[in-house]
Amino acid sequence: MDELDRFERIERYIMGRMTSSEAGEFEGLMEKDLQLSEAVQRKRLLLNGLKMNHQENLMAKIKSIQANTADELDSGLAKKNNWVRRLSIPVSVAAAVLLIALGLWFLFPPSNEQLARQFFESHPDLLSEKIEQKGFFGSHPSESYLKKGMTDYELGNYQNGIIAIDDYLKQAPAEHPFLQESKLYLAISHFQLKNYERSTEILRKLDQDPTFELNKLTDWCLGLSLLAEGKEEEAIDKLEELSKDKSYSQKVQSILDRI
Repeated sequence: MDELDRFERIERYIMGRMTSSEAGEFEGLMEKDLQLSEAVQRKRLLLNGLKMNHQENLMAKIKSIQANTADELDSGLAKKNNWVRRLSIPVSVAAAVLLIALGLWFLFPPSNEQLARQFFESHPDLLSEKIEQKGFFGSHPSESYLKKGMTDYELGNYQNGIIAIDDYLKQAPAEHPFLQESKLYLAISHFQLKNYERSTEILRKLDQDPTFELNKLTDWCLGLSLLAEGKEEEAIDKLEELSKDKSYSQKVQSILDRI
């Protein structure tokens, strides 16, 4: 990766904005590249330092870091071709812009609700395909409601999706194999509409089912729903349960560092 790509990927990793697969791939690169691993640690220390000292000489720190970044880039790129050397200027500018943005972020940190929504992502509609593959659509009248609900969900029409999925859950037979998964999409829809109490209620019940195959995703959504609802201590407890899971550890730590 070139220097600009390296800089951007380190930032995305530290801020917890990578997908699970991207984070796993990046961590694999760090295991093989000691310099990359050290760069990540330096950036993490930098952010922690800014967070603790944002009220003291913030602009002076930003100017100092910008100067150091430019010097390091010029030194490291001295033996490379002219095209790469010219890259040091936009990278240095990007570093300055990022640090100023971070400084403002630390001066005016987001609320817990904003933080939860920042990390929340709608789970893609995998349910419709599963049901069609198994030949369930058409086997019971209630499934027409589920199909409509998932179509609305995928389009972002969450209110209409909630109504349709609720109708499905009221009429579906108890043995239908996708009842639990449809409840997860229902909870996500309520979260997107800021109905946090309702999303938390649904997710709590799902979390009590040890056989539910999407239990890690349920824990993650429940932690964010609790955080958005204002139940900080419960949210922290729930999120910390995922801290050892490779798919969520980085995002969890990013959130805990900001609460």
